[in-house]
Amino acid sequence: MDRTDSKSLWDAIWGEKREPTNPLEAYLMQGIDMTLDNESPVPQDEFMEYLLELQASAPPYKFPKAEVDNLSDEDLAMEVLDWFSRKITDWDKQYEILISQPKPCQHAYVCKITVDEISNGGYSQLFYNKKAAYGDNMPKVIEIAIEGFGEIGLQQLRDMTKKSLVIYQKNQHLYKDVKPIFALPPEGLLPHQSLRTNVFDELDNMYINCDQNNVFAKIANYIRLHVDCFCD
Repeated sequence: MDRTDSKSLWDAIWGEKREPTNPLEAYLMQGIDMTLDNESPVPQDEFMEYLLELQASAPPYKFPKAEVDNLSDEDLAMEVLDWFSRKITDWDKQYEILISQPKPCQHAYVCKITVDEISNGGYSQLFYNKKAAYGDNMPKVIEIAIEGFGEIGLQQLRDMTKKSLVIYQKNQHLYKDVKPIFALPPEGLLPHQSLRTNVFDELDNMYINCDQNNVFAKIANYIRLHVDCFCD
Protein backbone atom coordinates (compact mmCIF):
# COMPACT_ATOMS: atom_id res chain seq x y z
CA MET A 1 0.00 0.00 0.00
CA ASP A 2 1.23 3.50 -0.73
CA ARG A 3 2.36 5.32 2.35
CA THR A 4 1.05 8.87 2.01
CA ASP A 5 3.99 11.25 2.20
CA SER A 6 2.08 14.23 3.52
CA LYS A 7 5.04 16.57 3.63
CA SER A 8 5.85 15.88 0.00
CA LEU A 9 2.19 16.37 -0.89
CA TRP A 10 2.19 19.72 0.87
CA ASP A 11 5.34 20.84 -0.96
CA ALA A 12 4.01 19.58 -4.29
CA ILE A 13 0.78 21.53 -3.89
CA TRP A 14 2.23 24.75 -2.58
CA GLY A 15 5.77 24.72 -3.96
CA GLU A 16 6.82 26.88 -1.04
CA LYS A 17 7.38 26.86 2.70
CA ARG A 18 5.01 28.66 5.04
CA GLU A 19 3.77 28.39 8.58
CA PRO A 20 0.62 26.35 9.35
CA THR A 21 -2.52 28.36 10.07
CA ASN A 22 -4.52 25.65 11.87
CA PRO A 23 -4.02 22.25 13.57
CA LEU A 24 -4.79 20.28 10.42
CA GLU A 25 -2.16 22.17 8.45
CA ALA A 26 0.32 21.61 11.24
CA TYR A 27 -0.41 17.89 11.24
CA LEU A 28 -0.16 17.71 7.46
CA MET A 29 3.17 19.55 7.40
CA GLN A 30 4.71 17.13 9.87
CA GLY A 31 4.79 14.52 7.12
CA ILE A 32 2.91 11.99 9.26
CA ASP A 33 1.49 8.98 7.47
CA MET A 34 -2.24 9.67 7.72
CA THR A 35 -3.29 6.58 5.79
CA LEU A 36 -1.78 3.91 8.01
CA ASP A 37 -1.50 5.69 11.34
CA ASN A 38 -4.24 4.03 13.40
CA GLU A 39 -3.71 6.49 16.25
CA SER A 40 -4.20 9.56 14.11
CA PRO A 41 -5.99 12.33 16.06
CA VAL A 42 -7.54 13.62 12.83
CA PRO A 43 -10.48 11.59 11.40
CA GLN A 44 -9.72 10.27 7.93
CA ASP A 45 -12.77 11.88 6.30
CA GLU A 46 -11.83 15.25 7.79
CA PHE A 47 -8.28 14.87 6.53
CA MET A 48 -9.39 13.97 3.01
CA GLU A 49 -11.80 16.91 2.92
CA TYR A 50 -9.02 19.20 4.05
CA LEU A 51 -6.74 18.00 1.24
CA LEU A 52 -9.35 19.15 -1.27
CA GLU A 53 -9.54 22.55 0.42
CA LEU A 54 -5.76 22.75 0.34
CA GLN A 55 -5.63 21.95 -3.36
CA ALA A 56 -8.38 24.48 -4.13
CA SER A 57 -6.42 27.26 -2.44
CA ALA A 58 -3.07 26.34 -3.98
CA PRO A 59 -1.40 28.51 -6.65
CA PRO A 60 -2.39 27.73 -10.27
CA TYR A 61 -0.55 24.76 -11.75
CA LYS A 62 0.76 24.64 -15.30
CA PHE A 63 2.12 21.49 -16.86
CA PRO A 64 5.79 22.27 -17.70
CA LYS A 65 5.47 21.91 -21.46
CA ALA A 66 8.62 23.92 -22.16
CA GLU A 67 10.65 21.71 -19.84
CA VAL A 68 9.58 18.23 -20.94
CA ASP A 69 12.84 17.59 -22.82
CA ASN A 70 14.91 18.70 -19.83
CA LEU A 71 13.10 16.67 -17.17
CA SER A 72 14.22 13.15 -16.37
CA ASP A 73 11.85 10.38 -17.37
CA GLU A 74 10.77 9.74 -13.77
CA ASP A 75 10.34 13.45 -13.01
CA LEU A 76 8.15 13.87 -16.08
CA ALA A 77 6.00 10.93 -15.02
CA MET A 78 5.66 12.54 -11.57
CA GLU A 79 4.48 15.76 -13.21
CA VAL A 80 1.55 13.78 -14.60
CA LEU A 81 0.62 12.74 -11.06
CA ASP A 82 0.74 16.36 -9.92
CA TRP A 83 -1.25 17.45 -12.97
CA PHE A 84 -4.06 15.00 -12.27
CA SER A 85 -4.11 15.52 -8.50
CA ARG A 86 -5.05 19.19 -9.06
CA LYS A 87 -8.11 18.09 -11.01
CA ILE A 88 -9.61 16.08 -8.14
CA THR A 89 -12.33 18.24 -6.65
CA ASP A 90 -14.45 15.42 -5.25
CA TRP A 91 -13.00 12.12 -3.98
CA ASP A 92 -16.03 10.08 -5.01
CA LYS A 93 -15.84 11.47 -8.57
CA GLN A 94 -12.28 10.39 -9.34
CA TYR A 95 -13.33 8.00 -12.09
CA GLU A 96 -15.57 10.56 -13.80
CA ILE A 97 -12.75 13.12 -13.62
CA LEU A 98 -10.29 10.60 -15.01
CA ILE A 99 -12.33 9.58 -18.05
CA SER A 100 -13.12 13.22 -18.85
CA GLN A 101 -9.45 13.72 -19.75
CA PRO A 102 -7.98 13.03 -23.22
CA LYS A 103 -7.08 9.39 -23.80
CA PRO A 104 -3.29 9.95 -23.76
CA CYS A 105 -3.64 11.63 -20.36
CA GLN A 106 -5.65 8.70 -19.04
CA HIS A 107 -3.06 6.25 -20.34
CA ALA A 108 -0.03 8.07 -18.96
CA TYR A 109 -1.56 8.67 -15.53
CA VAL A 110 -3.06 5.22 -14.99
CA CYS A 111 0.01 3.40 -16.31
CA LYS A 112 2.23 5.43 -13.99
CA ILE A 113 0.15 4.72 -10.89
CA THR A 114 -0.20 1.06 -11.89
CA VAL A 115 3.56 0.60 -12.16
CA ASP A 116 4.05 2.40 -8.84
CA GLU A 117 1.55 0.16 -7.06
CA ILE A 118 2.94 -3.09 -8.48
CA SER A 119 6.52 -2.06 -7.76
CA ASN A 120 5.62 -1.13 -4.19
CA GLY A 121 3.37 -4.02 -3.16
CA GLY A 122 2.51 -6.25 -6.08
CA TYR A 123 -0.77 -6.75 -7.87
CA SER A 124 -2.71 -7.32 -4.65
CA GLN A 125 -1.79 -3.78 -3.57
CA LEU A 126 -2.80 -2.43 -6.96
CA PHE A 127 -6.31 -3.87 -6.69
CA TYR A 128 -6.70 -2.96 -3.01
CA ASN A 129 -5.70 0.69 -3.41
CA LYS A 130 -7.54 1.24 -6.66
CA LYS A 131 -10.68 -0.37 -5.23
CA ALA A 132 -10.46 2.13 -2.36
CA ALA A 133 -10.02 5.00 -4.82
CA TYR A 134 -12.43 4.00 -7.59
CA GLY A 135 -14.87 1.55 -5.99
CA ASP A 136 -16.88 -0.46 -8.50
CA ASN A 137 -15.24 1.45 -11.35
CA MET A 138 -11.84 0.02 -10.47
CA PRO A 139 -11.88 -2.73 -13.16
CA LYS A 140 -12.50 -0.04 -15.78
CA VAL A 141 -9.42 1.82 -14.52
CA ILE A 142 -7.36 -1.36 -14.84
CA GLU A 143 -8.66 -1.71 -18.39
CA ILE A 144 -7.37 1.80 -19.09
CA ALA A 145 -3.96 0.65 -17.83
CA ILE A 146 -4.09 -2.42 -20.09
CA GLU A 147 -4.99 -0.27 -23.08
CA GLY A 148 -2.34 2.29 -22.14
CA PHE A 149 0.47 -0.24 -21.78
CA GLY A 150 -0.38 -1.43 -25.28
CA GLU A 151 -0.32 2.10 -26.71
CA ILE A 152 2.93 2.93 -24.91
CA GLY A 153 4.65 -0.25 -26.12
CA LEU A 154 4.90 -2.12 -22.82
CA GLN A 155 3.44 -5.37 -24.08
CA GLN A 156 4.68 -7.56 -21.24
CA LEU A 157 3.08 -5.28 -18.65
CA ARG A 158 -0.06 -5.19 -20.75
CA ASP A 159 -0.32 -8.97 -20.81
CA MET A 160 0.47 -9.37 -17.10
CA THR A 161 -2.03 -6.72 -16.05
CA LYS A 162 -4.68 -8.27 -18.29
CA LYS A 163 -4.11 -11.61 -16.53
CA SER A 164 -4.26 -9.89 -13.14
CA LEU A 165 -7.72 -8.51 -13.90
CA VAL A 166 -8.98 -12.01 -14.68
CA ILE A 167 -7.53 -13.24 -11.37
CA TYR A 168 -9.16 -10.35 -9.52
CA GLN A 169 -12.55 -11.06 -11.07
CA LYS A 170 -12.32 -14.66 -9.81
CA ASN A 171 -11.36 -13.50 -6.31
CA GLN A 172 -13.44 -10.38 -5.75
CA HIS A 173 -14.57 -11.70 -2.36
CA LEU A 174 -11.09 -10.97 -1.02
CA TYR A 175 -11.74 -7.25 -1.54
CA LYS A 176 -15.34 -7.00 -0.36
CA ASP A 177 -14.37 -5.12 2.82
CA VAL A 178 -12.29 -2.42 1.14
CA LYS A 179 -13.67 0.98 2.10
CA PRO A 180 -13.79 3.96 -0.30
CA ILE A 181 -10.92 6.32 0.35
CA PHE A 182 -13.39 9.19 0.79
CA ALA A 183 -15.51 7.31 3.36
CA LEU A 184 -13.01 5.62 5.62
CA PRO A 185 -13.54 4.99 9.33
CA PRO A 186 -11.61 7.26 11.73
CA GLU A 187 -8.82 4.70 12.05
CA GLY A 188 -8.08 4.90 8.33
CA LEU A 189 -7.46 2.02 5.93
CA LEU A 190 -7.28 -1.59 7.01
CA PRO A 191 -3.86 -2.75 8.25
CA HIS A 192 -1.28 -3.45 5.57
CA GLN A 193 -1.36 -7.22 6.01
CA SER A 194 -5.07 -7.31 5.14
CA LEU A 195 -4.37 -6.52 1.48
CA ARG A 196 -1.89 -9.38 1.06
CA THR A 197 -3.12 -12.40 -0.87
CA ASN A 198 -1.20 -15.11 -2.66
CA VAL A 199 -3.46 -15.26 -5.70
CA PHE A 200 -1.14 -12.86 -7.54
CA ASP A 201 2.17 -14.47 -6.48
CA GLU A 202 2.93 -15.90 -9.91
CA LEU A 203 2.36 -12.54 -11.62
CA ASP A 204 4.32 -10.70 -8.93
CA ASN A 205 7.28 -13.00 -9.55
CA MET A 206 6.95 -12.44 -13.29
CA TYR A 207 6.98 -8.69 -12.71
CA ILE A 208 10.09 -8.90 -10.53
CA ASN A 209 11.88 -10.84 -13.26
CA CYS A 210 10.68 -8.83 -16.24
CA ASP A 211 12.68 -6.06 -17.92
CA GLN A 212 11.77 -2.90 -16.03
CA ASN A 213 14.65 -0.74 -17.27
CA ASN A 214 12.70 1.09 -19.98
CA VAL A 215 9.31 1.38 -18.31
CA PHE A 216 9.56 5.04 -17.26
CA ALA A 217 11.46 5.92 -20.43
CA LYS A 218 8.59 4.63 -22.56
CA ILE A 219 5.94 6.31 -20.40
CA ALA A 220 7.88 9.59 -20.54
CA ASN A 221 8.33 9.36 -24.32
CA TYR A 222 4.58 8.79 -24.65
CA ILE A 223 3.94 11.92 -22.54
CA ARG A 224 6.32 13.94 -24.73
CA LEU A 225 4.51 12.75 -27.87
CA HIS A 226 1.17 13.90 -26.43
CA VAL A 227 2.31 16.81 -24.29
CA ASP A 228 -0.29 19.21 -25.72
CA CYS A 229 -3.02 17.08 -24.15
CA PHE A 230 -1.72 18.02 -20.68
CA CYS A 231 -1.51 21.75 -21.28
CA ASP A 232 -5.00 22.88 -20.34
